[in-house]
Amino acid sequence: MSPKPTAEGVTEGIDLAGRRFLITGASSGLGLELARVLALRGASLVLPVRSLDKGRRVLDGSGLDDEARGRCELVACDLSRLEAVRALVDSLVQQGRAFQGLALNAGVFGLPFELTPEGLEFTFASNFAGHFVLLHGLLRHRLLVPTGRVLATLSEAVRLNPFLRPDVRLLTEPRAHAKRFGAASSPTAKVLLSLSLLHLARTVRGTWAEPMEFFGVDPGATLTDNINQGGRVAQALMRVLGPRLLKPVGQGAAVLAWALTTSSLPGGRGLRYFTNELAPVPIPRRWLDADLAEQVWRASEAHLATGPLRL
Repeated sequence: MSPKPTAEGVTEGIDLAGRRFLITGASSGLGLELARVLALRGASLVLPVRSLDKGRRVLDGSGLDDEARGRCELVACDLSRLEAVRALVDSLVQQGRAFQGLALNAGVFGLPFELTPEGLEFTFASNFAGHFVLLHGLLRHRLLVPTGRVLATLSEAVRLNPFLRPDVRLLTEPRAHAKRFGAASSPTAKVLLSLSLLHLARTVRGTWAEPMEFFGVDPGATLTDNINQGGRVAQALMRVLGPRLLKPVGQGAAVLAWALTTSSLPGGRGLRYFTNELAPVPIPRRWLDADLAEQVWRASEAHLATGPLRL
């Protein structure tokens, strides 16, 4: 049996010196491992984190040497607060240095219904709205290079769920649909993010961003800090069963590291999905609806007050 790929293994021999990446959710789990490995290979990183103290602690404990840690820029940014995301974009505009890769990786799940001060449901704000505003801002200000890569961390459970349907009203009318949140909140947010990438993959044609690549990645069931978001019973069970049932984070992060750094990706152009086997998989047909993708994009622009994106 061949060994399972790991983030370190798939990037072995790759020199990322001079390349710049932005990774959300890098204070734990898949994002932390992705950041560690890219820094190990010489990349410079911008890491938006909710808690700078936690970010410093995990970087100090990552095993990276001083030089590699010095190329990791921690920035305080709570993705659930759109004001903070806009401030992050403004600071990046002032720096004026574009990114070769963007990993929309942060995510929460299993949390009770809660509204942010801006009137968004917390899970939706963290998993979709914050990422949408960030991506929109980076493209508007050309802070992604034309050949850049944009990935969103998805999941097999979301991709294969035949009953999951995108509904932008969970973004625009959270109070009216409060009873529909909970378990459905995170998966629906991931579908909307996927549809947004589908829209971009189509609309960049004929613009400066035409060479840009957009894809979703499925790391598979991985042992991360997200097990701490499932309630006390689930937490107790996963502490016992997790190490036996779930893959280590180094294996889960392999597809993220590979998709951002390999010289060429299979599967042609347009939106693509890759699994932890480092292979493309078919996208559900219901997620390839161009009209629906445009509706989601336009509704998100209007509700999140980004203004229209002009490439």
